[in-house]
Amino acid sequence: MYRVDYNTGISNHDEFDNLEDAMKYADNNACYTQQNIQIYDECDDMCAERIWIGILLDDDNGAIDNPLAFGESGYYTDWIIY
Repeated sequence: MYRVDYNTGISNHDEFDNLEDAMKYADNNACYTQQNIQIYDECDDMCAERIWIGILLDDDNGAIDNPLAFGESGYYTDWIIY
């Protein structure tokens, strides 16, 4: 089982059978929070993370394949799988 943590202090009780489903859910429900999005397994180990970057996403930010952008406020990086 996997759970998504948006690091907002609000508990998320949704659980997913696999990491891919948890990542899709996290992407579809991401909001502008200025916090990293993390996914944990049943042992409470972090398995994946999207890091928040609080600057405008542009060509100078490096190679990012699948960012989640929030206009000039910032963006989430690609998923990092641990």
